[in-house]
Amino acid sequence: MEETFARLEAWLAEHARPLRALLNPPASAADIAAIEARASLIVPSELRRLYALHDGEADGSDGIFGCQQWLPLRVVAEEVELIGSAGIVPFLRSGGGDLLYVKSQTAADVDRRVYEWWHEKPEEAKVIAESLEAWLAEFVGRLYAGAFVYRPEELAALIDRRDLGEE
Repeated sequence: MEETFARLEAWLAEHARPLRALLNPPASAADIAAIEARASLIVPSELRRLYALHDGEADGSDGIFGCQQWLPLRVVAEEVELIGSAGIVPFLRSGGGDLLYVKSQTAADVDRRVYEWWHEKPEEAKVIAESLEAWLAEFVGRLYAGAFVYRPEELAALIDRRDLGEE
C-alpha cells in the first residue's frame, strides 16, 4: 500500500501540486486509538496503514479521489456519529454525502472489502473492491492511465473523466 500511495503522491507532485499540498500530516497510533474509543470501532490494519501516511485531506479539498474527500480521523468519528451505522469506518465522502467505507474489524471477523454507501439508499451498499489495497491500486492505475483530470479553476479535486462524459 505504501508503494502505491507513493506513486499517487508522485503523480500529484508532477500534475497537481496544489492537491498534494492538501494531504494532512500522518495520523499517530494515539490518533487512531482515540477514534476507536470515540466511535467504538476497530480500524482495520489496511486503513491504519493508510492513515499512518496521511490523516486524510485538508478541509479545502474537494476530493483527491475523484471528487471524494479522504476524511481526517476527526471527521470519520463525526460521520459515524451522524449516520449512526455501527460497524463501518467511512474514509471517503463525496460532496453529496455518499461514502466509501470498510467494516470495523472484530476478533472473529476480518472483512477487508471496500463498500460504497449511497446516502439515498444506505441499505443498498455494495462491494466495490476486495480490499483497500486493491481499491487504491485500481485508483492509481486509472490515474496514470489518464482517467482523471485536474481543473483547478473548477475544483480542488481530481475529476473522473466518466463523470464528465469523456470516457
